[in-house]
Amino acid sequence: MEELLPQIASTRENARVRAVFGEPIRQGDRVQGGFGLGFGRGKMFRARPVAVIGISPGGVRIRPIVDLTRLLLASMLLVALVVFWGNVTARALLRRGRSA
Repeated sequence: MEELLPQIASTRENARVRAVFGEPIRQGDRVQGGFGLGFGRGKMFRARPVAVIGISPGGVRIRPIVDLTRLLLASMLLVALVVFWGNVTARALLRRGRSA
């Protein structure tokens, strides 16, 4: 049990936001940092970046982070659903045409 306590403490320390997204970067009068979403329960937590925010005297610039893997997987799922339902619809129409 005593061996687990340091591991639990280090997990809590590593679960902080700065451990996932890092410290803001300062370059002269500009500051850039990451922005993300996260959730967790118990020992498990998950976080993902959603944007990089840049702040300068000229204003604030927000650049979204696009996850191409998720986008491709969602596109493949959409194509599979269209093919599946197209096939179901075509078979139903063919059966209706034969019985009429």
